[in-house]
Amino acid sequence: MTVTLKFADKELKCSLGLMFLGDFLEDVDMSLEEVGAKMAKNPFRLLPKMIYLSAKTEADILGKDFDYSLKDVIEMVEKDGGIASPQVTKFINTWTQSLTDGVPESEAEGGDKEPKK
Repeated sequence: MTVTLKFADKELKCSLGLMFLGDFLEDVDMSLEEVGAKMAKNPFRLLPKMIYLSAKTEADILGKDFDYSLKDVIEMVEKDGGIASPQVTKFINTWTQSLTDGVPESEAEGGDKEPKK
């Protein structure tokens, strides 16, 4: 899954697949649960890093050079309104969706469906 973020005159294509998630968790040396806790505690540091690594991973997948540093991505985010900007919100929403895609929904308590025979 990918998402395209548009910051002023720059576009970042961001990968949200297994390669990104594995590289990100390895880079920050945290579990997914720890990332959630850290995100709640200090999103200002973690979100730009996520976007940076996600865009870098997408460039790697496509065999393209990635010409931005983490500082460049932070500046893009800041100019767009910070971590509450529409593009960062889009990234978070798409990332969250990527984590839940393919996960079966549990049946409501009381089970409306009858078991298969």
